[in-house]
Amino acid sequence: MKNFYDMKIVWFVISNILLFCCLATRASSDNFDFSAELNDPVTDAFLTDTEFQTKRTIDPSTVVAILVDLIKVPCLLENNLYRYTYPLNKKSIIDVPAFFPRRDYSRKKTFAMGFFFNQTSRMFFTQNCDGIQSYIALCTPTVLQRLGDCAKCVQAAYPQFNINPLVVLPLFRNIAVQERQVGMMLHGDKQFKHVNLHVHLPILYQERNYYMTQDERACIENAFNEVLQTPCEQENRQQANPSCLQQPCADDQHHVGLRGDGDNPVDLEFVRNHLVGDAFGIGDTRIHLDWDLIKRHYYNLALGFVTTIPTAFAFKKGLFGSSFENACIPKDFSISTIMDLALSGNAQAATALGQAFGLGALNQLSHNLLDSSLGYGNHLGLGLSYKAMARLTYLIKRPWAHHIKMRSRMIIQYYLPSREIRSFVENKNPNDYLLSNFDLDRINEDPVYAQQKLDFINQKLIEELYPFKFRTTVFPGIIFQSTTNYYFEYKGLKMQLVNDFWARTKESFGTICIPPGTPPLVVKCAKRPAAYQFRIGGFISYSMPKVSSTWTISLYGDKTYWSQGIGKDFNIVFNVECNY
Repeated sequence: MKNFYDMKIVWFVISNILLFCCLATRASSDNFDFSAELNDPVTDAFLTDTEFQTKRTIDPSTVVAILVDLIKVPCLLENNLYRYTYPLNKKSIIDVPAFFPRRDYSRKKTFAMGFFFNQTSRMFFTQNCDGIQSYIALCTPTVLQRLGDCAKCVQAAYPQFNINPLVVLPLFRNIAVQERQVGMMLHGDKQFKHVNLHVHLPILYQERNYYMTQDERACIENAFNEVLQTPCEQENRQQANPSCLQQPCADDQHHVGLRGDGDNPVDLEFVRNHLVGDAFGIGDTRIHLDWDLIKRHYYNLALGFVTTIPTAFAFKKGLFGSSFENACIPKDFSISTIMDLALSGNAQAATALGQAFGLGALNQLSHNLLDSSLGYGNHLGLGLSYKAMARLTYLIKRPWAHHIKMRSRMIIQYYLPSREIRSFVENKNPNDYLLSNFDLDRINEDPVYAQQKLDFINQKLIEELYPFKFRTTVFPGIIFQSTTNYYFEYKGLKMQLVNDFWARTKESFGTICIPPGTPPLVVKCAKRPAAYQFRIGGFISYSMPKVSSTWTISLYGDKTYWSQGIGKDFNIVFNVECNY
């Protein structure tokens, strides 16, 4: 029985079952570089080029006994790691008020270029939470209890094991996702007698990454420094000399990059491959067609048609980061394979296979959170708009009131359904994971039964970290936007105060292409929730009339002050336009 608790077996099992939560929620950091060993090019090449054909040195009954009797893995697999699997809500750059039609030009044609920067510092994972704990079950009491029980079982057999999930996992709960967009908006207007046509199309670079504060990074670094002791620290602990623990030694500076000093910089290759998603291309095209119903000097009213054409297309993905489109399970992965490799003395192959499995799971998470369309996906939007403008002289008959006016615009669009790839998790039956379902006596006596139970655990572990991906007909619903501008204009100078409201309804699904043999799924966790934003902004512009044209330069900025289901972003736009 002592072989059941061989140190190598326990370590490799725990590294792939217990610590996957840490791997799957790794955050970028200037000082924290736990990824250095995980992103070894030699190991990656070895894993790619090696066919794992191991001679079975440990039988299935032994593996199942370790997983069930020692670590209580079925109790852990009873709970889904993913609480939600939908892509995060976002507002397209074409909905920034700075790019809406103005309709106050003196000439009939206008061409403009707007250079913009947009940033969401913390995207929302759910209606009111911007921490990853609401998307992944890192801190739910049931999961923490199960992980704690597993750790106690392992520690009882292996006292040197000092990882406490109750302490480590909550440190990752506030990991956030940031998004930045920078680019140029091409937009133009053409005025007819009673009709105005407006088109705008963005060319942009979009980047998303994981984010943690300095204090959060420091807490994680300290926690892993206690787990991953250097030789110097271990020797000093044995000698009970705390003073030496306060002094850095040579070994400390090179231990898996945890010190993050100048001699051990951040592993940018790991960050680019697993923690950053980016793309360069064009976004959706927005077309406004307005008809004048009332057109007076001090008041006008127009109704129109609005469409969003799904032209969003990435010319290139992975300029700095990755696209995560090819995240997949490592070939030949199984728990028994890792154990066989470890016991046969092939530690490099066992470590490489375990690392590939953990990093693949991280890439699956990044595919959901970081790999985003440059627009509203492949959905055509059709809708109506309402626009009104009134000068203050309509109410106050004074010369100064002529310089003040208010303009409002409302847009409502229905986005047609289209097929997308969505992730799903199993709707688990707790009775399938009871320890009583694993008859240890029969496992020791019946190799076929033991292999069945081992295959069950292995498959459920894979499904836990690699959600099902199926082609799904998605109905995005309705997007509504209302924008009000308050103007003050004097000669060529114009200043505006902008108040904007944006909202979208909850998604719904049509057909899901589920192959036969798939277990029951939790469909609701794959649907984006409803979302809304309130923002306030300002706009200042100066016009320079010429003989045959008028040139205008402007600066616009806004910030979201209240939102639900979507992050609070801000925009900065510098615009140059020519009216001719």
